[in-house]
Amino acid sequence: MSKVISPTCIVPSIAGRLGNNMFMIAHAYARALEQNRQMVVPRYQVGHMADFLDNIFRKLDVYIDMPDDLQHTGATIYGGYFQSERYFKNHSEAVKQAHPESPPRTHRSPFQSLDSPISILAIS
Repeated sequence: MSKVISPTCIVPSIAGRLGNNMFMIAHAYARALEQNRQMVVPRYQVGHMADFLDNIFRKLDVYIDMPDDLQHTGATIYGGYFQSERYFKNHSEAVKQAHPESPPRTHRSPFQSLDSPISILAIS
């Protein structure tokens, strides 16, 4: 994480759940790359994202002491869901690099231990 917040940073306005958050952050990150600016997520916006700060979002700059009122700074705040790759298409590789690889799955399906195939019949 960076130690200094740029007064001209780009801030995604976080809303929704994990999938929405990822698209919002990808869009803001792409804009930051295009404009050579810092992207930050204020701690007060994290909400349920806190569950993912140590894994999916561990490469983000998340600030505890970011001003609540960013409108009086030079920050650009992006609001919206941006649920399409077209919003970060030109920087898709950089966006992928900003998200760490998923760890290998550790749980097993209950069906993996069966020696023979099964059939599931639904009767209504």
